[in-house]
Amino acid sequence: MHKKMQLAQREYDKNVLARQRLLTNLRQELHTPMQALQQHLLSLAQTTDDDVRAGLLGKASDETAQTIALLDNIALHDQLDSDAWQPEVVPFSPLAMMDSLLLASLPRLSQKGLHLFHHYRLEPQRLYMGDMDMLQKALQLLLDYAITNTDYGKITLTLEADAQQADKLTIRLSDTGTRMSAAELDNLRHPWLTVPSADRSRQNSGFALFLCHQLARKLGGELSIASKQDLGTHYQLTFTLPASASSRDEDEKLLEDMTVLLDITANEVRQIVQHLLASWGAECINADERQMPQEFDLRIVDDEAKMADNTLLVNGEDTQVTILAPRRLRTNFNISQLLQDALLTLIEQQFESTTLDAAPTDIQEYARQLKASDYFSLFVETVPDDIAKLYTDAEAGDFSTLAQTAHRLKGVF
Repeated sequence: MHKKMQLAQREYDKNVLARQRLLTNLRQELHTPMQALQQHLLSLAQTTDDDVRAGLLGKASDETAQTIALLDNIALHDQLDSDAWQPEVVPFSPLAMMDSLLLASLPRLSQKGLHLFHHYRLEPQRLYMGDMDMLQKALQLLLDYAITNTDYGKITLTLEADAQQADKLTIRLSDTGTRMSAAELDNLRHPWLTVPSADRSRQNSGFALFLCHQLARKLGGELSIASKQDLGTHYQLTFTLPASASSRDEDEKLLEDMTVLLDITANEVRQIVQHLLASWGAECINADERQMPQEFDLRIVDDEAKMADNTLLVNGEDTQVTILAPRRLRTNFNISQLLQDALLTLIEQQFESTTLDAAPTDIQEYARQLKASDYFSLFVETVPDDIAKLYTDAEAGDFSTLAQTAHRLKGVF
C-alpha cells in the first residue's frame, strides 16, 4: 500500500509539474516563430532588393505556417477530447496516402541531405476503411519529428500488416538521429513537459508526441517510441483498419507479362522497387544474377552511367517524372505513382518507336506483294489517275485526302 501511495504521489507531482510547465513552454513555442516573423517583416520593410524580399517573404510564410499548424493541432486535441467527435470512416488507399505524405516531406529531406527509404508491404490496390486524414496527420507528426532529430543518415518508413491479424497494420519509422532523452519522451503523456530537440531551421513541438499518441488511440492503436545512443529513434504506430469490401485483386495486373531488368547497386532501393514491380505483375531479374544474356522489356538503374534506351533512372529526390532523352526517364523510387507513371511512359515510348521502325518495312513488303499480284495491272489500267493521286498524297503527307481516295477506290472495285 505504501508503495502504491508513493507511485500515486509521484504521478500527482508529475501532473502538477506538467501544468506548471505547460503554459511556460507553450508560450515559448508560440513566441519563437512570432518573434522571427516580426523580425522578417521589419527587414522586409527596410529592403528594396527583390531577391532579398522574396527570401524574407518565404521565411515569414514558413514561420506563419508553423504557428498556424500548432494552433490547428491544439484545436484538433479539443475535438478528440470531445465525446461528440467520431472518426470519418471511408475507404481509402494507404499507398496513395503515403505518396502524398512523402511528396510533402521531400523538400525538408532534400534540404537536410537525408536519405528516405519507403517499404510498402501491403497489396498496392487494396483499400481500407478508416479515417485517412487522422492517420495521415499522425504520420506527418512523427515524420516531421524524425526529420528534425536527424542531422545526417537516413530515415526508413515501413508499412505492413500483422501476420496473424490482417486488419492490424503497423507503421515503423526509424531514424539515425540523436538519441531522444527520457525527459523528452515524457511529452508522450504530458504535453510541453520538456522542451524538445531542434535543428538549425526548426524546433520540434512539445505537443507533437502527445497529439500523435492521442490519434493512435482514437484509431484503435498505440504509439511506442524506443531510443538508444548511436542507434537513433524507432517509432512504432499500430492501428486497426479493416479491408474495404470494394477491394479486390486485379485479374490482370498492370505490368503482367513484362520483364524488367534491375541493375540497381543499392540493396535497399532494389528491394523497394522489386516489391512494387512484383505486386504490379512484372517479372524482375537482377543484373548480378544473370548467368547468360536474357531478354527484358525495360531496365531500371540507379547510376546515370548505366543509362541506355528503355531505361528508368531512379533516385530519392525527384518530385516528378523527368524526361532525360527519348526512352530515358528519371523519377523517385519511393513514390509509387511516379514510378508507375514512368514505367507506363517508357512502355508507350517503346511501342511508338517499334511501330515507327516497323512501318517502312511493312509498307515496302506490302508494295512488293501488290506489284507481284494480278490486281496491280487492273488498278493501273482502269484508274491510272487515282493511282497516281495515291502516291502524290502519300508523299505530301495529306492523309485526309489519301483516305478519301482509297475509300473511293474501294467502292469502285
